Amino acid sequence: METKGLVILDKDSTLIIAAFSSNCGGETSSSEDVWLSSTNYLKRVNDPYCIGSRNATWKKSYSLDQWIKYIRISGDRDSITDPAVLNFAQNTRLSDYKAGLFALPLRKIRADLNLRSTFFSVFANGDSIILTGKGYGHGVGLCQEGAMVMAGKGFRYQDIINFYYSGVIITDIKNAVALP
Repeated sequence: METKGLVILDKDSTLIIAAFSSNCGGETSSSEDVWLSSTNYLKRVNDPYCIGSRNATWKKSYSLDQWIKYIRISGDRDSITDPAVLNFAQNTRLSDYKAGLFALPLRKIRADLNLRSTFFSVFANGDSIILTGKGYGHGVGLCQEGAMVMAGKGFRYQDIINFYYSGVIITDIKNAVALP
């Protein structure tokens, strides 16, 4: 009832794209890192609220042969003799997986392998490749699990919205600029 009739506007008084994901893994993505366009209110945010939630972490493993085959099919032309070259640590969100001179967009890997997010690291472990991931979804905008934790801690809806969407205005829908 508190938000009835309210909308979120950007600085030009137009409705925002209220992007959200299930869990950002502790860091949201800027819109330009995921989509073709940049949006001034969808910027990277460090989110400590979601990191203990259900979808905060995940793990998936492949055989070393499966991973090398996938990398080759995806365009790698180098012969990989040392599995350690395949290691890839992602402490903050990046856009590409890099193994030696080879790079592949993380969005492509996520789509091809049906992964929960692009926020993952890759480690060779004997005859296996282990992917340790964070979050569930594209990571842009509001993190649902983080917002739920914030609400549970007593944050007001205005604080939650302003945490995830930079420089926005929460106002009555009558103040929104009508689009043609």
